[in-house]
Amino acid sequence: MGSIGGGCPSTGLANNATTYTATITVDGTPIVVSIQGQNAQSYCDLVSQITIQLVSPAAFASLEDNEIVIRSNTIGAGSSISIVDGGTPLFGSLSGYVGLGATFAGIDYTYREVGTYNFASTSIQFITAIPSGVVLEFTVIGEKGLPQ
Repeated sequence: MGSIGGGCPSTGLANNATTYTATITVDGTPIVVSIQGQNAQSYCDLVSQITIQLVSPAAFASLEDNEIVIRSNTIGAGSSISIVDGGTPLFGSLSGYVGLGATFAGIDYTYREVGTYNFASTSIQFITAIPSGVVLEFTVIGEKGLPQ
């Protein structure tokens, strides 16, 4: 991908009035996002355009590790995002497009997993799978005591 000023990669969208669309459903409410190619020539501009149309503070878009990430501002299990490309696909028309991530329900952040780290051990193991985004709490035991 080429970049446009400031190092933000080019989207590859036509630099004209072609309108690209996608429906982004935030917590069950569909929002049709329509963006003209001339207004989103870089990924930075695209993310800004998406965020404006998501009726902030309902949700927002960001660039993270070369991916567009869309997050709901709702916390907990009721939070959800789903994306469906439109007739002139917004995401499918992007240079470097790989695919849309799977839809998943929000995580209840009241979940807490407690683990124990032993200096004699080389790894930390948990009995249950740990969902992404969960805050972990550790108890440190062993001869060296708490790390400085």
